[in-house]
Amino acid sequence: MNPVYFSEAVYQMASSGNKAKRVARTQAHLDKVGNSEKWVVVPEHSNKDIVTFKSADGRIHIAHRGTDIKRGKDLKADMALGAGKEGDNKKFKKRVRNTVKAFKAFPDSEVSMSGHSLGGSTAYYSVVSNKLIGDRVKRLDTFNLGRSPFQSLKITDKRKKMLAAKITHHRTKGDAVSASAMINKPVGRIKSYVPKCGKACKVKSLAAKAAGFGMTYKALHNHTLEHFK
Repeated sequence: MNPVYFSEAVYQMASSGNKAKRVARTQAHLDKVGNSEKWVVVPEHSNKDIVTFKSADGRIHIAHRGTDIKRGKDLKADMALGAGKEGDNKKFKKRVRNTVKAFKAFPDSEVSMSGHSLGGSTAYYSVVSNKLIGDRVKRLDTFNLGRSPFQSLKITDKRKKMLAAKITHHRTKGDAVSASAMINKPVGRIKSYVPKCGKACKVKSLAAKAAGFGMTYKALHNHTLEHFK
């Protein structure tokens, strides 16, 4: 399955309702896009920050959620990211710990990861900063990850080469959030995409321009996951 769908589905875990309802909503979202490999949510290793999925053949995928602007802790994490201080942020640390727990729960499984925006940043940080995660992860795909021009995680050249083969950063041309990734390049390959804008997008864009919010709409649209499907 295209990892973008995991990164999209994980947002459902931050929605309303108890955990059982949020898990069901996340599963339904994944099933709706076509789930031929029969991926299912693993509730005991899923929460509002990360979701663990398991395929019918035993593979594991861990997706990190992007920013929810209604959550203060998410905004604090974004601020820490912008300042290049991820290692001091509680949410970054918590997501690393929860990811390690999921890895340890499935010691013999092939594991891949993904994340959009802040989720891409925390997933990337987990892979690069934690030896267990970095050694075991088979593949990491980030989508318009948040990136600071000040980030400077210390990695040996040997480890950087090993991790680079596993990591792909997907970004939309014109996306402001991931723009710094083109200057202070993260470990891994960067793949750029031309923004998509269908009929509905064009109508909304014209309406936004008429209301004086054309640039805001464009910036928000360029950051979405629609361009990677």
